[in-house]
Amino acid sequence: MDNSIIGLFTAPAKPTKAPRAKLTPEQKAEKAAATAAAKAEKTAKAEEAKAAKAAKAAKAEAEKAAKAEAEKAAMAAIQIPVLPIAENETVAKPILRRSTVVKPTKMVWLIAGANPHARRKAVIAICESMGIATHTARTQYQLWHSAGRPLTDLSQYADQIWAQDAASQEEDTGEKLGSAEIDQLNSVD
Repeated sequence: MDNSIIGLFTAPAKPTKAPRAKLTPEQKAEKAAATAAAKAEKTAKAEEAKAAKAAKAAKAEAEKAAKAEAEKAAMAAIQIPVLPIAENETVAKPILRRSTVVKPTKMVWLIAGANPHARRKAVIAICESMGIATHTARTQYQLWHSAGRPLTDLSQYADQIWAQDAASQEEDTGEKLGSAEIDQLNSVD
């Protein structure tokens, strides 16, 4: 057998590593101190980041609570009509094509939640009388009903809605409404 062929099938020799220089006790102590300092610095940065994140979350939570409280206070004055339940009540009205209130979808949910046992037609009639588009009322009533008919806290969004109604009335007539006229708009017959 030829030796040149055997050389093809043998693994090449592994390169040898240079031996590591041994550290002196002083070098070992310096290395350990540097490692400990780096670890302490990393831990301090992580704690700062955690504290900053907690502070940011607390601030956001406080702002959210303040906003919710402001909305609740604003809606305290809302008067959504609650109709008596009539068994065979039919309401034939023309279709209202465009809503005239702020946040009409939210208003449908508020009205439906305030009248949880009223018939669908009655709730839609209330919505239309308040200036919500007919098809918006139908769609949002269905979504409210599908969501399990949640009850509504009526203290949300009241001032905002009535202010928008007063502003739209002012745009229509060109006159600024007084407080008595606004109260008349807000009253429910």
